[in-house]
Amino acid sequence: MTRLLPLSLAARQVGVARGALQKKIRDGELASFEGMVRPQDLLRAYPGTQIDDEAELTRVAQIKARAFGRRVYERSLPDKEVLAARVGELARELGEVRPGMERHQALLRELGTRLADLARDGSEAARGLAVWLKRELETEMADSEDASRMLAQEGVMRVITPHVKVVPSGQEFFVEGADTVLEAALHAGLAMA
Repeated sequence: MTRLLPLSLAARQVGVARGALQKKIRDGELASFEGMVRPQDLLRAYPGTQIDDEAELTRVAQIKARAFGRRVYERSLPDKEVLAARVGELARELGEVRPGMERHQALLRELGTRLADLARDGSEAARGLAVWLKRELETEMADSEDASRMLAQEGVMRVITPHVKVVPSGQEFFVEGADTVLEAALHAGLAMA
């Protein structure tokens, strides 16, 4: 595939103004393709020039990649204060939920222990219940990895998705995925008059 250089880069390579290259193009001395020139045509028009297109092209590509990344970052994420508030809110929620979850886990362990004791004493009903509880807890443990991933993903989405507050009513909702603000408001149950 033939490499093409943008006119501004080609002008820098040969040490002339861009206007000088444009004049050569108008005069038919240099072929151009949608504002770009081939290095070999540039060398014919400016013999003895050393073209270091690799270094320049690499530099231009790096600048474009950084600029693109910055644009995506600026457009896709809320500002730092909003992110900090959302992370703080998630941390508070986690702080509220975790003790309850740990208490429930402790209760389930205690229930399992008591059922096992009753089963050893000969209670058939306790034995059946202990087997059922053990099977359900094992299934829950296997499913909890998927659930943990989903909860983590939801947490991230809650941090980066736009949060809308309707003034003066004070109603709030998140805009998720490719939804418009109107679609998100309707999904949140807001009545649009």
